[in-house]
Formats: sequence, C-alpha cells, structure tokens
Amino acid sequence: LILFILSGLDDFGSGTTSIIICGRTPKDKNTIQLRYTPCGGGQQQTQLLDFKHSDEYTEMKFTLDAISGKNDISFVFLPGCKFDFDWFKFE
Repeated sequence: LILFILSGLDDFGSGTTSIIICGRTPKDKNTIQLRYTPCGGGQQQTQLLDFKHSDEYTEMKFTLDAISGKNDISFVFLPGCKFDFDWFKFE
C-alpha cells in the first residue's frame, strides 16, 4: 500500500469536477483510489480512477463528483499496482 497525501489542499474554490493525471503503467489498467475529506469535518469520499495501459507518460482526464473548499487529498496505490506517477492537476 502506497499513500500520497496532500493535507489542507485549498485549490477548489466553488468546486472542481475533473482531474488530469499524467503517468504510465505496463498493466492493462491500473486502479488509483482518490480519497478526499473536507477539512474541519465531513465524510471521506473515495473515487476509483482506472488508468489504462501506456508505455509512455500519458495524460488521462477523469470526471469526479464535485469537490469544493479545503480538503485533505490522498492517492492510494494498492499492492500489485505498477504505476509511474508524473503529475496531476484538478480542473
């Protein structure tokens, strides 16, 4: 299990509904868990992002349930995951 955690990310303003992830995986697909919890209380939400095979670093855009305000964000990679993470950007 690998966690990449960003605490108190406050870039969402009135809301975001997508994320672009740049990475690569030798597998047919690699599932990334995106977890987010509103700061100051609230229920953690989890969305599954299926990143498809790519030998080269590739950008993939995923639709999200709306995220707004200040949140703790985690990217979770489960055992057996083979994913090279380059960067991400919320839109």
